[in-house]
Amino acid sequence: MVSHSESGKGTAKVTIVKKDRNGVVKSIEHYEGNIFLTYGVEIIWYIVVGSITNVTLGICVGNGSTPASASQTCLQGSIQSCSSPGQVSINNNQLSVTATFTDTMANFQWNEIAVAITNYVGQNCGYIPIDRLVANMGIKQPGETWQVTMTLSIS
Repeated sequence: MVSHSESGKGTAKVTIVKKDRNGVVKSIEHYEGNIFLTYGVEIIWYIVVGSITNVTLGICVGNGSTPASASQTCLQGSIQSCSSPGQVSINNNQLSVTATFTDTMANFQWNEIAVAITNYVGQNCGYIPIDRLVANMGIKQPGETWQVTMTLSIS
């Protein structure tokens, strides 16, 4: 029997372009370090075999600071917001989702973020997160617009 090594690693990179109420870029911030959620990966397999179709991807954010765990099925914060459908692109083993949180959306402390299927109801929330990244990303103020790009890679 030939021995083969197995591999499989998921990563996420987040870029947030923060603009003030006049549309002037205040900062461009980068974050890394996520966990793919078991429930989210299970849903990916259902999509692969065709059991789930017509998926809409977006980005969800929350104020939860509980460390990420693969067993979580939703963001953990008491305040959460999901974007409108995002722009999606695929390049080799990477999926990128870009969404804009306008001046009236998600105005709270951002501590967690996920790429999510936003047109299906999950086990414990109104969306299905694929991954979860926990980091202090700052407080989004009314009038600000934050454009978020999350790139998920599987290798």
